[in-house]
Amino acid sequence: MIRLPDPERSRALLFGTATYASDELSDLPAVAHDLQDLRGALTSPLGAFAAEHRDVLLDPPGLIPLFDALNRQAAEARDRHRPCLHRPRS
Repeated sequence: MIRLPDPERSRALLFGTATYASDELSDLPAVAHDLQDLRGALTSPLGAFAAEHRDVLLDPPGLIPLFDALNRQAAEARDRHRPCLHRPRS
């Protein structure tokens, strides 16, 4: 049987890039919407995470803020679930 994360002991970090400085890459506004939808689903009454235990980073300014957020969430997590990476289908 699959065990859901413990909402009080688990942490979630959602991140994505929707805008790019380069003219060679098109912006992806759907990324911002997807992050909001995923945040809502994960923290809804049927979700697996408490709202105060998840972070959302949209367009992080670099790897250091992203790794800082990841390290903070990992340090606070007390559940034994393995990290899960989700990449939306394009």
